[in-house]
Amino acid sequence: MPPRALIRLAGAIAVSSLVASHTMPLSARPVILSNDVDVTWSNQGLTCPRACPIVVLGGPRLLEESERAQFVVTIDASSFPNSFFTINLKLGIQDASFNQVLYFAGSPLRLGFENEVDRTLPITVGPGEKVTLNLQQNTNPNELGKLPSGPLVFTVSGTIAGNGVASSSTLPTIILSGGRQVAADRLGDADNIAPRDAIDLPTRALELVRALSRLESSSPPRRLLDLDASAPNGSDPAVGFTHAFDFPLGADGKPSVEISGGTLKIHLKSGHLLSDADVVLLDEGVDNVAGTGRTPDSIPMILLGEVVDRSAPQSDLPRDFSVELAHAPVSVLTPHGLQPSKVRDLTKQLRDGRLNVIVLGSAVDYSDLTVRLNDPQLP
Repeated sequence: MPPRALIRLAGAIAVSSLVASHTMPLSARPVILSNDVDVTWSNQGLTCPRACPIVVLGGPRLLEESERAQFVVTIDASSFPNSFFTINLKLGIQDASFNQVLYFAGSPLRLGFENEVDRTLPITVGPGEKVTLNLQQNTNPNELGKLPSGPLVFTVSGTIAGNGVASSSTLPTIILSGGRQVAADRLGDADNIAPRDAIDLPTRALELVRALSRLESSSPPRRLLDLDASAPNGSDPAVGFTHAFDFPLGADGKPSVEISGGTLKIHLKSGHLLSDADVVLLDEGVDNVAGTGRTPDSIPMILLGEVVDRSAPQSDLPRDFSVELAHAPVSVLTPHGLQPSKVRDLTKQLRDGRLNVIVLGSAVDYSDLTVRLNDPQLP
């Protein structure tokens, strides 16, 4: 990294925070951000004697192509010995980046579960029964053949009706198993041409706003950009955003899962020549630039040049920055210079349900965060 870049970034540490007295404290609750694809369970269309949510555990599920036969949906009505239920389920299909899989005329591909005996809908669950649905046996073979190759993410929605549950405020539990449970968040859209869309204006946590303010006030100043915005010639851009995701909660209201890993994938905008000064700061680096970290005189960072494939011609931009947070190459900028990168496990930075990100030197089209979860309550 050129000395000028080191001096500029280090200088941001010494700039006083201009926003501390003008911002409200951020709630400890994770920031809730919306996705541009459906990655949450849908309860729309429920018909029920009372306002009864569908209780779904274990999703969404990420399955490699070889794991699809393991995907099972279990409908557990064992706690309802006097009730019949009719259930109509649909599977939503996304690729590993949570983009909806489309088919004829651009419609989202959705698979319906059928009774494997007579291929009828809806599925009936009798009193106290536990019904298991298998992706291979309970979906139409013609529809199953439309699935693309590679890893896929399955989400579920549907309708449920009950007979004999007028006094109940709950419904049978739907449990998904096979593959791996994941959570995801996308910020920005993939058009690369229309900045200032509402989806290109990301949510930013308080500490990230403080860090961006310091970078903007540094000498020379950084040019703050939203997603999908192009950097003016000669400017030093800084793009900051806060990823967030929901933890599945247990009966005690606490997260019922363990984080086993995460992938951050940032799509850099076209028209930018990657340089050694292009870096990414995550939670710890953002906190230190903001002046709220434990070691404000050092800034952990990931050098884009160590992660992005630079063997292709520069004209092949845009490019993807992708890093496994469990094995991230982290360099540290100190008053004595830039220390060589070491592989670190950064998954602990996801424990609060969010991840602050600042990209320095490159404009950004959109960003995906996928978090892999282990739920000990599920098979």
